[in-house]
Amino acid sequence: MHEMRLVVPFPPGGASDRVARTLAGPLGEVVGARVVVENVDERSGVASFANAAPDGRTLLLGSTGSVVLAPLSRTPSPFDPRRDLAPVCLIGGAPAILTVHPSLPVRRLDELVAHQRQRPGDLVTGSPGPGTVPHLAGLLFARRTGIAVRHREFAGSAPLLDAHVRGDVHVAFESQVVERVRAGQLRALAVMGSARSAALKDVPTVSEAGVPGIDVGTWLAVFAPRGTPEPVCGRLADQVRRALADPGFAAQAPQGLEPRPGSPDQLARYLAADVERWSRYLRELGIVVALPGEDGSRR
Repeated sequence: MHEMRLVVPFPPGGASDRVARTLAGPLGEVVGARVVVENVDERSGVASFANAAPDGRTLLLGSTGSVVLAPLSRTPSPFDPRRDLAPVCLIGGAPAILTVHPSLPVRRLDELVAHQRQRPGDLVTGSPGPGTVPHLAGLLFARRTGIAVRHREFAGSAPLLDAHVRGDVHVAFESQVVERVRAGQLRALAVMGSARSAALKDVPTVSEAGVPGIDVGTWLAVFAPRGTPEPVCGRLADQVRRALADPGFAAQAPQGLEPRPGSPDQLARYLAADVERWSRYLRELGIVVALPGEDGSRR
């Protein structure tokens, strides 16, 4: 039995790593190979992966942060995902959810904005670090509503959510909060996407709640190195889709991750649209976009 590598550009224990290890078993059954999850450095891992042998034996579990935000926000950009990665299959996505600690006397988005304006600087928000989806979602929300909050940085989503549940962080924009909301540990005010979350159907979108034009969240997808032939990517996409249909994967997938498996072409279009969307948001926030535009200039 040959071996397949599934590269994850994050440390062990995070959401991406858990999905990769959940996927490795059923994917190995489908492929007839031992799938080894390999954690690499986010800053250099994806760029190095792009130069791996395009033989279908090395795959990347990419995400919004590692594939889109990392190259967009770093100058010089380490890689261009539209050119340097071969799309295989989208796994799924989850919108960022605006949550507050239950001690905060607000149940709607307009109440949160009014509460903050009465107490400027009192609210604390948090994120797993600068340039992450929760951090940028919070900046976008603050810019669109004109509010000001104090930001705290954490070494990952887990410590951030622990602080949020304790009440040390009043407002957060994370995606992996479904279980905590259902348990009453956090209160969800809005979905920061264009559609409601299937896991929290009663929570309105941020647009429905009165703040239009924000559509942010996280997604996970499988990529092959650049130069991988299209027939190989098509075969891999079929194998990934079959693995995702395994009952074991569905049972262990994070709550809130909405499956969206598709073809390599569909992932390519999805990726291009996400790069364009985040480019607009970063420019709005005054962050220079590192990827070159159509004319070769920085956008």
